[in-house]
Amino acid sequence: MLPNLHAEPGDAAGASELGANAAGAAPRVLPWNRSTIVAIGLALFVLVASARLATDSSSTVLTMLYVLPIALLAIEFGLPGGLLSALTAIALLVAWVLLGKVDLATHEVLLRCTLLAILGVGFGLLGDRLAQAGDLIADQVLYMESLTVHGLVRLDRSGHITAWNRGATETLGYSKADAQSQPLALILGGEEEGGPMARQMLEGAAHNGVWDGEGWVVEKGGQRRWAAISVTPLADGGDAGFALVLRDLTATRAARHESSRMWDVSFEMLATLRFDGYFQRVNPHWEEVLGWSVEELLAQPSLEFVHPDDRERTAAEAGKLVQEGHETASFENRYRCRDGSYRWLLWNSKASAEDNLIYAAARDITVRKEQEASLEAKEAELRALAQDLEARVDWRTGELAAANKELEAFSYSIAHDLRAPLRAIDGYSHAILEDYEQDLPEGAQADLTRVREASQRMSTLIDELLGLSRITRRELLHAPVDLSVLAQDIVRDLHDQERGREVQVDIEDGLNVTGDPELLRLVMQNLLENAWKFTAQTEYAHVGLSRVGNVNGHSTFAVRDNGAGFDMRYSDKLFRPFERLHRHEEYGGTGVGLTTVARVLNRHGGKIWAEGTPGEGASFFFDLPTRQEQHA
Repeated sequence: MLPNLHAEPGDAAGASELGANAAGAAPRVLPWNRSTIVAIGLALFVLVASARLATDSSSTVLTMLYVLPIALLAIEFGLPGGLLSALTAIALLVAWVLLGKVDLATHEVLLRCTLLAILGVGFGLLGDRLAQAGDLIADQVLYMESLTVHGLVRLDRSGHITAWNRGATETLGYSKADAQSQPLALILGGEEEGGPMARQMLEGAAHNGVWDGEGWVVEKGGQRRWAAISVTPLADGGDAGFALVLRDLTATRAARHESSRMWDVSFEMLATLRFDGYFQRVNPHWEEVLGWSVEELLAQPSLEFVHPDDRERTAAEAGKLVQEGHETASFENRYRCRDGSYRWLLWNSKASAEDNLIYAAARDITVRKEQEASLEAKEAELRALAQDLEARVDWRTGELAAANKELEAFSYSIAHDLRAPLRAIDGYSHAILEDYEQDLPEGAQADLTRVREASQRMSTLIDELLGLSRITRRELLHAPVDLSVLAQDIVRDLHDQERGREVQVDIEDGLNVTGDPELLRLVMQNLLENAWKFTAQTEYAHVGLSRVGNVNGHSTFAVRDNGAGFDMRYSDKLFRPFERLHRHEEYGGTGVGLTTVARVLNRHGGKIWAEGTPGEGASFFFDLPTRQEQHA
């Protein structure tokens, strides 16, 4: 900054500063150093004084020549310089009058002194103003040169660089010395590539008063950068040169292009809408979904594309966005396609009062809505079928209840109506044998004995049938059951019944399940009694119970024996009521035991199957679910 020589009239500090600056300090306004300016001022005083002495004249013109040194010193040194130079001129004038060199009246002397003082003050104030203006200009130039955000370049009328600030260096890498006197084409890519562009800029600025645009500029190392450029002439037609402002937009352009690319490739239907209801911009996905071109979408209010039934609700949602700044995260409506059909859109929008825009993203959910409608129709159909099925179940349940009542009646009939004749047959046969045993031939006695055995066997069958029926109807209990303990109790009873038999029995410990204790005991009893019975003719009888597997949530157990076995060709008969694979005379029984086992296991969610070989024994496998899945 240039030195400031402002001082009040009569201020001694100002006078001393003037003296100090006379030694050659930097000038404020004039283009010479302070020593030269003082020397010129003193020389002018000497020349004017010499002219007055030489002419010995009291001419006012000679007195007014003192304005030359006064103006020179006042403009450079301001008010102190003006006052001191005016006082010097007044002192010389008074001296000439007192020495008798000039013949002037008193009032003439006062008038000329006053005039000289006014000139000194006036030129001093003018000098201060000029200095202030110079300081302001210097400050502004220094500020502009220190800017790093914008590159500021001054060009002469031919387009060569005459000034270059730090911002231009930060942007392009050229130092001020590198750029000085270089053509504008230097930063536009060289004379061949940038020359025509440089001429276009300067001619446009000279003709229109300004040239604004964006384009590529080239760094010192050859790297290109995208910049906003503004060229302004410093005088009409650019006679005094041009000012160029440069702003780096490389990052902005990259972000803009990235945003544009994301906008174009998005699977969402992106749009901006003005507050007047028109689209400002839509991405290409709109045309793919609805068929309308971008121009057609921008030409009409957006509500024109909305289904008539959805317009009021859509307008209300838009009003909330514009007036209250709400966000819409799940708003749905139907938009008309170019072919006249409608597609469902799900909107997510936000309004910007600053931009007067609504930023929106829409997703085509037509397929989802169709699936929902189809699902609702299916659900309605299923509800109707369920109601029909429920009615049928109620009807079937009623029929089943009636059938159960009939079955109970039938069972009652078997239990009471059939037992009485059987007891009569057995009783009368027994009475005849007792009363007429001596009179009857042996054949008749044998026949009566067979009649009694048959009636007793039929009574047993009736009991077995009734038991099987009760198993089917009774309610299941759910409790922990240890099959090992049940089996040991049953084998102990079998040993007590046939104390003379030697049978090796192996029962695995810890065979725990969950089920109905009474029914599971019935299962173990039938299986173990079968094994015990069919090993009666085996010399070294062996019976075993063990767990053989745990698959898919089911535990599998096996009851094995080395007894009579059976032919696998007839294995399907094992679990049918009254079906037998051995003659009754060989092995007793009713043929209902295994049927009972199968029914019990089925109600527990399990099953039974068997493997065997005639004369080598049989294995009966049954499984039970780990978590009880009992069946009715």
